[in-house]
Amino acid sequence: MTDTPSTPPAAPDSLPRTSGPDAAALDAAVGDLDRQLREQVKRALGVELDGSVTSLAFLDHYLGLARSETRAPILDLLAASAGVYFGELVRREFGGTWVGRAGDPRNYRLLLGAQYLHFTPVALALAAILGREPDDEDVDCALHLDIRGGSEPDGVSDAAFIEERLMAVPPVPEDQFYTLTTRFETIALIVDLLAQRRAQSGSEPYTYTLDDYSHALS
Repeated sequence: MTDTPSTPPAAPDSLPRTSGPDAAALDAAVGDLDRQLREQVKRALGVELDGSVTSLAFLDHYLGLARSETRAPILDLLAASAGVYFGELVRREFGGTWVGRAGDPRNYRLLLGAQYLHFTPVALALAAILGREPDDEDVDCALHLDIRGGSEPDGVSDAAFIEERLMAVPPVPEDQFYTLTTRFETIALIVDLLAQRRAQSGSEPYTYTLDDYSHALS
C-alpha cells in the first residue's frame, strides 16, 4: 500500500467514469455496451436489469444459457456487454474509473476507488459464460491487489493479507465459483476486509485515483 494523505474519501459517483487518452470514446463505448446487455436480457428473459446487485442473478442465468456457444465473435460480444454491465455495477457500488482503448473491450480495466483493487470485468464475464477459466492465457481473470509492503504496521502487502483471509472463507460450490454474483461477493468482501484493516491501523479514509495505479499500469 502506498502512503495515503489524510483526505476524505470521494463519493463513488464523484470519480470520472473513464480516464486516460481515450476517455471520451471509452465513456461512449461503456455506455453503449451497458445498454446492449440490458436490451439483450430484456428480449431473452423479459426482465429489465436495474443495475442492482440482485440483478446479477438474472445476468448469471442469461450467461449460463450461452454455455454451449462456441463461436468466438458471439462469445466476445456477449462477454464485452456483460462485463461492462458488471463493471458498471461494481463502479457504482465502490467508486472507480475505467481505463483502456475504446475499441478493445477485452482489455478494459476497472480501477476501484474504495480500495486498491483493479481487474478486467470482460474477462470475468467470459469465465462466467464458460463456467471455467478461459483457455487464452492473455485473458486476465485475476483481482489485482497491491503487492508492495506498505504503510501498515505489520509491513504485509494487501495482496498477502487478503490471500490469508480468503483461505479461511468456506469454499464456493464449483457451479457457482465463476458466476458474476460470486465475483461481486468476493470483491465486496475484499473491500470490507481492507477497510477494516485501514481502520484498525488508524489510517484515514481515502479514495484511490488513477495516479495511485500508475505503477501497475505502466
